[in-house]
Amino acid sequence: MPAELEHGDRKIAGAVTNLSLQGCLFTPPQRLKPGTRIRLKLSGESKPVTATVKAVSEQGVHCLLHAGGATLSRLSTDLDDMALLMLSAGRPTSMATGGGS
Repeated sequence: MPAELEHGDRKIAGAVTNLSLQGCLFTPPQRLKPGTRIRLKLSGESKPVTATVKAVSEQGVHCLLHAGGATLSRLSTDLDDMALLMLSAGRPTSMATGGGS
C-alpha cells in the first residue's frame, strides 16, 4: 500500500508491505540506522504511526510499529482488518492426516 516515511523534516514516498500488528516493511530502502524513530503515514490514514527501524536490507526498511493499544486504535478498521488478514495468512496450518500404514 502507498505510504510516506517521515524522518526529521524528510518525507519519502514509497510503499508498505508485509504489514502485521507488530511491524512492516517500507520500500524503497533508505539509509537509516537501526533504532531510529520514524513515522509512517499509510494510505488512507489521517495520522502517521510511530515506528522504530529494526533493520535496513536490500528489501527495504524493516520497522517495528509502536503497536500498543493506542496506536492500533488509531488505525482505520479497514487497515486493521488487512493487518489481521496478513497475519492469519502467514500462520502455518496443520492438516489432519489419516493413520499411517
